[in-house]
Amino acid sequence: MRSKLLHNFKRKWLFSRPLLAMLCAAGGVSGMANAAPVKTSAHLTVNRFDITVSGRVVDENNQALPGVSVSIAGTTIGTVTDVNGRYKLNVPDTYAGRSITYSFLGFATQTTPISGRNEINITLKPNNTSLDEVVVVGYGTQKRINVTGAVGTISSKNIENKPVLNTYQALQGESPNLIIQQTNLNPGSDVTVNIRGVNSLGDNTPLVVIDGIIGGNLNTINPNDIASVSVLKDAGSAAIYGSRAANGVILVTTKAGRLNAKPTVNYNGSYGLQDANVLVHKVDAWDNAYYKNQSLINSGLPPAYTPEQIQALKDEGNGTWDIEHLLKKAPLQSHNVSISGGGETNSYYVSAGYQNQGSNLIGNGGSGADFGYQKYNLRLNQTSQIGKFKTNIILNYTKTRNKTNSVGDNNIFADANRVPHNYNWKDENGNYLTNPVASQYNEYGVLEKGGYNQADNDEIFGSFTGQLNVTKDLRITGQFGGTIQNNGTFFRRTQVDYLPAGVYGNDLSVLDGNSKSLLTDTKVFAEYSKKITDHTFKIQAGVESETYSQRGFQLQKTFTDPLLGTSTTGTIIDANASTNSIAVNSNALLSVIGRLNYSYKDKYLFEALFRNDASSKFAAGKRASFFPSVSAGWIVTQESFMQSLKNTLTTLKLRASYGTVGNQNVNNFQYQTTYFNYPNA
Repeated sequence: MRSKLLHNFKRKWLFSRPLLAMLCAAGGVSGMANAAPVKTSAHLTVNRFDITVSGRVVDENNQALPGVSVSIAGTTIGTVTDVNGRYKLNVPDTYAGRSITYSFLGFATQTTPISGRNEINITLKPNNTSLDEVVVVGYGTQKRINVTGAVGTISSKNIENKPVLNTYQALQGESPNLIIQQTNLNPGSDVTVNIRGVNSLGDNTPLVVIDGIIGGNLNTINPNDIASVSVLKDAGSAAIYGSRAANGVILVTTKAGRLNAKPTVNYNGSYGLQDANVLVHKVDAWDNAYYKNQSLINSGLPPAYTPEQIQALKDEGNGTWDIEHLLKKAPLQSHNVSISGGGETNSYYVSAGYQNQGSNLIGNGGSGADFGYQKYNLRLNQTSQIGKFKTNIILNYTKTRNKTNSVGDNNIFADANRVPHNYNWKDENGNYLTNPVASQYNEYGVLEKGGYNQADNDEIFGSFTGQLNVTKDLRITGQFGGTIQNNGTFFRRTQVDYLPAGVYGNDLSVLDGNSKSLLTDTKVFAEYSKKITDHTFKIQAGVESETYSQRGFQLQKTFTDPLLGTSTTGTIIDANASTNSIAVNSNALLSVIGRLNYSYKDKYLFEALFRNDASSKFAAGKRASFFPSVSAGWIVTQESFMQSLKNTLTTLKLRASYGTVGNQNVNNFQYQTTYFNYPNA
């Protein structure tokens, strides 16, 4: 209690000398003239100011810095510099052995010991951390200040603590012009993504590159494993990806260990409840009847309800037929653990994650486990340095299960909203009801007992990178990687009977399917960097080969066993919905890439890059196309005539870019005559 009173008293004395004078006059404090600390009658220790420190704070160009925060380290005692950068700070003698901290936005914080000095002048240096940070661009990195294209960056700290399981959801709102919309209520469902709006015909999804490998899946990657994300928004920055860059590019870099770092274990977990609030609500049952009469009268038709019937609806109250009775609160949990570290020549990062997101829709389709989405992640990132040769191995395994209803969300919401509020989903005996408006389906019964659609997917992502530093200026990089997927689907529709009439799922349909795919990406490129006085050059050139193949089957049967879903007497194979394909979905892309970066005195910037793509998706003679771009930048604040504004305007850069990008998001073999089988062919 004593220390708390002392702290409060000292704070008041520091800012109110009249208060001290009043205390002395009243006899509360005695013997204050140039004396050591004395005890008051209330047993409070009072310190007088024995040291006054003054000085001036300027920047590296000797320009005054007004508004700099000047404080005694570890205390709340402080002041700020005036318009001339000058300050005066009274220091109690008990703090004379401490240091003074100088901090100002845009400049590195500086701490200096007092050491008995009465005058301390400080020069603060600009804090260019954000401008000097390395930004991932296509096939390399650049300092942010030197980037001449439209590139947005997102760091791990912006996304790793969000209570979401999907990386796309974690990226929502984190980068201008990156538009992410979830159009489906089901957990684990795909989202709609575009950069700067819709840019081309057909598919407008941006190209995704994870750790340098084309075609990654952001739906399955663990958000906690992401170190940074770069968004290439314009043709000037995205043309290096040529025929797939029309919709922009999202570059993801995952976390890695550090050299000479002790093992570090991190755990990140969260648990919450999702409450789906539907903003559109039905009018009351009696209100609906009233407005129904109004619409009929306005159309010259007789009303459908008498005043007595409307009053009866009001007295009876609303039924349960609405979307709110089909929704529930659903749990959401995530658990992630990682171990990272490294020695003198190697570093490692190992992580494991588990995510579980329940569905807000009631029921489980009569199959036990509720609708929802589960995901398991395992990841390894290992880097080794052997002389001039550096290797990096990345392995990632992801297993997901997504279980949804058998009818689709659109039907559920449509039927729940179009029926007046005086009807119920179920009667007192638990029977599922239909009515004159919804004469076919009762979605409550479909969700509880109508079957389910389950997707079980396994994905293995791998990358091996080797980098040889031939000289201090020249290095050669080779990378091979890809993704293997095994996707299984099981759909079952079971019969639900309604009262007074109607039935769902009496075809007892069962679909069992599997799809396997392999994507490979191989590239070799060289990079040469050189600085000659005020001129800095960097040249990149390389080749790349990508292949993709997919095959699968699905078998759909109707009139299966009502309890087991297996074939029985009367089971029919649905030939229209059954397929058996072997390597019919495949394509390849061969590419040559190049980039030139040049800067003069780190204030005049120029970049030129190109890609030449040859795609198997197009006919011979029309498969290749050239995609160039040029961009330039001028860091105006580096000019001498801008130095007077450096305190107000820290960085001003003008840039311009022009480029050509393409779109090859079309189906395979469209330039050929194709055949398919059908019943009785």
